[in-house]
Amino acid sequence: MKTLLIIEDHPVIADELASAFINLFYSVTVAGSVSEAAKIIANTKLDAIIVDCNLPDGRGFDLLTQAKPFTSIIGISADGLNADHAYKSKCHVFIKKPFSTEEIIAAVNRHTMHSPAFNELTSRELEILGLIKNGLSSSEISTLLNISIETVSTHRKSIKHKFGGLSFMDICQLSIGS
Repeated sequence: MKTLLIIEDHPVIADELASAFINLFYSVTVAGSVSEAAKIIANTKLDAIIVDCNLPDGRGFDLLTQAKPFTSIIGISADGLNADHAYKSKCHVFIKKPFSTEEIIAAVNRHTMHSPAFNELTSRELEILGLIKNGLSSSEISTLLNISIETVSTHRKSIKHKFGGLSFMDICQLSIGS
């Protein structure tokens, strides 16, 4: 199971993101301050961090020097001027608020995968691939995402095509944490 730290001081945003990633079978921890996040980063192996720049007790991006190598980092802020600081601080992606949950999910998924073919997948295909990796059947995915089984089948075919016909077992083994 992939591990994710959400560093966000607005409870509504933090809860919405946490719920979305828990539904995608991530192990999620939420921190609302720099001091709380620093303890978690120091003591936890994380696959990804979503970090807000402006927190009550400091700048979230300043924490990123403590992140371990190969941790995917998504920076978020209401102020687009923070983008430059985000990239200088080790962020792989910067997303300006307001954003959609799907946009964040796609960014995290794209930056926690090894194969370049992952970059060709849509956010829905990444979501479905994550569910396949976690052992869900097409029928279970259909029910969970409230889409038809035919739509799931179409996405599965598209994913396989983008990976040159590899089996789903092989595709899932390409992702981190397999």
